[in-house]
Amino acid sequence: GPTATYTFGAPRVGNRAFATALRNLYRIVHADDIAPKYPLPLGYRHGGESWRLSGDGALTKGASVFDQLIVPFTPKGIAKGVLDHRVGEYARKLARQPA
Repeated sequence: GPTATYTFGAPRVGNRAFATALRNLYRIVHADDIAPKYPLPLGYRHGGESWRLSGDGALTKGASVFDQLIVPFTPKGIAKGVLDHRVGEYARKLARQPA
């Protein structure tokens, strides 16, 4: 089986028991990507280790509560969240990471 799993912009997919049971999972979230903020955390949890890919391409471990919960409800915020979900943005910024 796989030794590690990497997700890019994944939504919450399970309850606390499911999230806790996940091993060797690395979640990458780009800037204001809207998908990882859903479904709302009413019973749903993220599992694994969180990594944030900033708008300028910096990769840092962890995500703030703000990054995980705040949903951009303005038209401009929603548009940015959708644009930040594009796989091309993930690929372009991750390609710039040092080896």
